Amino acid sequence: MKFQKLFLYTSLAITLFACSENDGPDIRVDAVRSSRVEILADGGARFFGEIIQEKGLTEHGFMYTQDTNVWNLAQRKISLGTPEGKGEFSAAVLSGIQDQQKYYFRAYGESASGMFYGKIISFFSNGSVAPQISRVDPTKGHLNETIKIVGTNLGISRESTALYFDQQPIETFTAQDSVITTVIPPNLTSAKFVIRAVVYGKAVEYPYELATPEINKISPLTATFREEVIIEGAHFGDQPSENEVYFGEVPAQVIGAERNKLIVIVPDDLDIAKSKITVKAQRQTVISEEFFEIKAPIIESYDECMDTYQMIEIFGSNFHPISHKNMVLLEGVEAEVMDVYPDKLYAMVPQGPFPRGKMTVEVIVAGASTKGQTDVCIKDEWLLISTTLPFAYYGGPGTFVVNNKAYVFAVGKNDFQKLYMWEFNPTNLSWKKHELPFELSHFGNTASTGNKGYLYTANDRNEVWEFDGISWKERARFIGPYRVNSSMFAIGQKVYLGMGMRDNTSYQDFYSYESTSNQWKPIAQPLAAGRIKAVTFVIDGKAYITDGASNTGEVDMMRYDPADTWTRMADQAYARLYSVGFALNGKGYTAIGSSVVGSGSPESHVYDPQTNTWSHGPPVGHKGRYRGFAFVLNGEAYIGGGAAETNYINEGVEYDLLKWVKK
Repeated sequence: MKFQKLFLYTSLAITLFACSENDGPDIRVDAVRSSRVEILADGGARFFGEIIQEKGLTEHGFMYTQDTNVWNLAQRKISLGTPEGKGEFSAAVLSGIQDQQKYYFRAYGESASGMFYGKIISFFSNGSVAPQISRVDPTKGHLNETIKIVGTNLGISRESTALYFDQQPIETFTAQDSVITTVIPPNLTSAKFVIRAVVYGKAVEYPYELATPEINKISPLTATFREEVIIEGAHFGDQPSENEVYFGEVPAQVIGAERNKLIVIVPDDLDIAKSKITVKAQRQTVISEEFFEIKAPIIESYDECMDTYQMIEIFGSNFHPISHKNMVLLEGVEAEVMDVYPDKLYAMVPQGPFPRGKMTVEVIVAGASTKGQTDVCIKDEWLLISTTLPFAYYGGPGTFVVNNKAYVFAVGKNDFQKLYMWEFNPTNLSWKKHELPFELSHFGNTASTGNKGYLYTANDRNEVWEFDGISWKERARFIGPYRVNSSMFAIGQKVYLGMGMRDNTSYQDFYSYESTSNQWKPIAQPLAAGRIKAVTFVIDGKAYITDGASNTGEVDMMRYDPADTWTRMADQAYARLYSVGFALNGKGYTAIGSSVVGSGSPESHVYDPQTNTWSHGPPVGHKGRYRGFAFVLNGEAYIGGGAAETNYINEGVEYDLLKWVKK
């Protein structure tokens, strides 16, 4: 009997030794007992215990820890509630334990009188069960929105769990084993990404994406700059900074944002009338199906008549609030917009060209165009009609009119070496280039008898050529000394040539040419000093010579009578060189030119032979010029070419003494 008892006690001791490390006896072995631990193959562990005495117990379960001095961690307590009776009980811990780490567990019971514990049993873990994600709420999210990642074994703290969106670590979240709560970060780079939870080294991935923004309605669809436009839809960022809105490719300011509505301002930089609206939100781009349209400018009224280089005041609305973003076209010519208000804008009327003597008014804002209902008449007496001369005229041989056709002798616009004859078409303001059958100097001169034109070549051969409107014919050579910058005119069928200069010698002599006899002969000399670049005009069968210079500018004027007499006439107010002259409606005109050492002038002067007086005429445009050309065709005077300082002007102007020329 004694041997049997000894064997029983010995066997019990061996069993207890195998299940524990003898960390201590049961405090209340009659209440609960820690039995054993089972290490699960896929991770985690299952604890077993036994209820010895269930009476009075209100709760039972297990506690586990890595430090036997610390047992009060709530997340490491497994409560199984009130026991239903005596016997074995168990519970599994699937997460929250690390691989190859030593842990301790014990069973516990609780009653009104206190806690009861089983013995402490140790074990080595093979880690937790791999985490699982079953869903994410909401199904599709938004930047800066809270989401819940629902699953199992997701960890119990940031110490156990790491969270990533693609490769981006998420620093702020809470983990409660079955749910991770976090906020979608605003700096995500893609709308589609993978949520990855790593719990004690074991990872789970779940594909996720942001909700796609939608544009359902834009109101209004037509607006003007700096007005508000409302975009209704879904899945926008709920802060203005979370949304980008574009009109076409132009960014717009977002001043209000909700999930289903954006409020934006029509951007100043929009430069097209129609554009689709693009919204970039939730790292995605959506484009409206409908077009947004800038309101066309409204023109209500403007001035009836204007001088050029004055401000035209255009009343209306829907103008761009920035001056230079409004385009004003006057007869198709862009005018500089000087100022703008909500109900009007101001633009500087350009010099032209205005070949009709009036101008249309058009306002263009971001490609949206509105034209005025009436034309504006131009009050300038000298009217710019063209800016596209195909030649460059800078003090060339001159012009003549033959059989009601005007011709100018000038070099090509891109060929300054060779002189051509350019035929003018006043109907469409075009020019036709003709080759010359002879060499012509830039210092030659011209005259016309009406049905024939004469050209002095101003070279050492002293050639004179006659043009009948169809062909050229060489005539008798000039009998005077070869000269440059001479004066030349015609009275009736006779041609006169004189003055000019050669080798710093000024000539005072004059000669006449009779076409019927094809002969030159000298005539009386003018009662004035020789000079270069004098201008001439013929009124009532008498020729007038004025302007030009010898050593200094000349102010005197001489009249030649075909009876071969010269008469000193009224002087001009001051001397000018490189001016032009012509006769129109019984009066003589000189215009443009410069002082001998001065710059170009736009002035014109009118000579009345009835009173032998000079008066000021209207300025020729707004640019000072000299070395230009002039001719009268069909009762209309034209001045063009010349230079302002050192630049070619390339302008043609049309003149009528009292009123605009009807076209």
